[in-house]
Amino acid sequence: MKETGLWNQFCNACTSQWRAAGNKRFAYDKEKEWTDVITDILGNSWIGGQILKYAGEIWNTKRMDGIIPEACFFKITVYAFIWFIKEYRQKYTDPILKEKYWPEFIEGVRNFHKNVLVDEGKITKEMFVTIVQILKEKESYCNEVGLPNEEYFFEMGARAYHWWLQEAGFFTDRNEGEEFER
Repeated sequence: MKETGLWNQFCNACTSQWRAAGNKRFAYDKEKEWTDVITDILGNSWIGGQILKYAGEIWNTKRMDGIIPEACFFKITVYAFIWFIKEYRQKYTDPILKEKYWPEFIEGVRNFHKNVLVDEGKITKEMFVTIVQILKEKESYCNEVGLPNEEYFFEMGARAYHWWLQEAGFFTDRNEGEEFER
């Protein structure tokens, strides 16, 4: 599968987001980041709240100011990645583990985007509503849609990627699907 410039741009932006989070500014101690401490106290569900916060920021900023806070799309994907690690791989998210699991996660996002959203025509005009829906009822959504729970996180990243493409004007009704790796 050939990579497109837009996919690479999206991946690079997401990668720089989570790499920056692993620096000393976000470290709690030598073994944990602050996200790990928060998760120890509140559980993993707070991560869904962060995703909703960034989805809401995109929605409100576009509606009120007419601009798109592009970094929020990347943050949605990164928080889905962190949640994926915490649910299915490791309790703590040190930079070495992120490097280890990032290729698996981003490939899952890419495949979900291409195989489900684009090829099966499951793209909705309103990605925000879909992100809110899948976060609202995580377990029942996975059971209803028939996704293995890991794919839930891939879907969230894929929808953030697609939403970014739509809002940035890369994706229109005329060229839907043409801009992507095929």
